[in-house]
Amino acid sequence: MKFLHFFIAAVMLSAIFTACSKDKTIIPQTLPVETPVPPTVRPVEGKWVGVRLGIDRSIPIYLCFVLKSAERMTVLNKDGQVIGNGTWSFNNDVLQARYRFSATGETHSVRSDVYTKNGNMGGTWGHDDNDTNGGQWVMEKVN
Repeated sequence: MKFLHFFIAAVMLSAIFTACSKDKTIIPQTLPVETPVPPTVRPVEGKWVGVRLGIDRSIPIYLCFVLKSAERMTVLNKDGQVIGNGTWSFNNDVLQARYRFSATGETHSVRSDVYTKNGNMGGTWGHDDNDTNGGQWVMEKVN
């Protein structure tokens, strides 16, 4: 009889330990993979070099725009130094920009009347919000 009690106790203990043992099987969780969205590069973003002319089309003056993402721009002199900052927009193949010269605070506006997909554009420029009362400009994209 003792043997039967001992046997029943051994079976119950093994059942208890088996029921309480931790499951060591690891189930891997798959997380959704997010595909990064590349930033949209607009065709006019980059560095543009050219000249602006007064209304009488005399004395070409060096002009360089660096059109950056988020519609920000810098204006550079011949030595590559930043001489102004501004904003730009490009809709229906027309560039419009407004920038302020750092040294003088003078503001200019430009509008491209001609934009070609081969890397050239030109148009008119002016003072403050008027983009036609200053003269004309032409530029070529260099990168």
